[in-house]
Amino acid sequence: MCRLIVGIAAARCRMAVLNLLVINPNSSQSITDGLKESLEPVAPPGIQLSFFTAPPHAPPAINDIITANQTATACYEALVESKAFEKYDGFLVT
Repeated sequence: MCRLIVGIAAARCRMAVLNLLVINPNSSQSITDGLKESLEPVAPPGIQLSFFTAPPHAPPAINDIITANQTATACYEALVESKAFEKYDGFLVT
């Protein structure tokens, strides 16, 4: 998209912040905290990271297809409800 813009608009596009949501698909807040501690210091300039932990009713760990499906459903519902798909430019599921 930025390649198609010329002049002042192109300069603004290059300076825009890219908002990424890092998704921890299990309900373990400690995992999200570790991701934040690891990723924030190495995020490139212009990248704004936000973090999401699966809702409390999601599994604390993903060990098989059943827990994978449970957490996928729980995360998707929470992300839709929070309008995350409209707020972020991209998603990183860890």
